[in-house]
Amino acid sequence: MVAALSMSTIAESDHARREVFDSPDSVYRACLDMKLFNQEILRVILLDTRQRLITMIDVTKGGLNESLAQPRDIFRPVICHSANSFILVHNHPSGNQAQAKQISA
Repeated sequence: MVAALSMSTIAESDHARREVFDSPDSVYRACLDMKLFNQEILRVILLDTRQRLITMIDVTKGGLNESLAQPRDIFRPVICHSANSFILVHNHPSGNQAQAKQISA
């Protein structure tokens, strides 16, 4: 079951590289793999000027109910990859869906 979900997630991630991130649904589809984690993850999704994926980076890994990050941990990959904008996402291992907010750089 986990292997099938992992393969599906990989396929979704490949699709995400061609997709425009213009809605919460597009972010959710790109981050389906976060359902598999049993610890909280803080992820930065880096976008170009067309709102297409540059890369996704897991900034921090926390415990069951928290993940701590400094602003420099979030902004470092944004600057290093020259992203036009980014989306900050984190999961809830308790079963709640991932949340996202896009921020223009």
